Amino acid sequence: MPDHRTTGRALAEDAVHAAVARTGIDQAQQPDETTEPLLAQPLDLLNRLVEDTTRVSQEFTDRATRNVQALIDLTEVSTSGWQQAVSELSQQMQQAIADQT
Repeated sequence: MPDHRTTGRALAEDAVHAAVARTGIDQAQQPDETTEPLLAQPLDLLNRLVEDTTRVSQEFTDRATRNVQALIDLTEVSTSGWQQAVSELSQQMQQAIADQT
């Protein structure tokens, strides 16, 4: 069974919580001059973050495109080199066969 000390303490704590809640509600309902600048700061930060992300993404896409194009060019050069090497080897083999016969 609660005694008068714990009951009084619980009532006092409830009163404090209710007062804090009322103060918070009152402050939330009143327009505050600092609300707009506080909201603008995170929005500015978010906008800057989105812009930076967009820029980095575009740079990444541009570099990836250049890298893929470089790989295509390298593959074409390599293929051309192999074709030339095979052609020359084929000619040499034909010449060697002709010389032996």
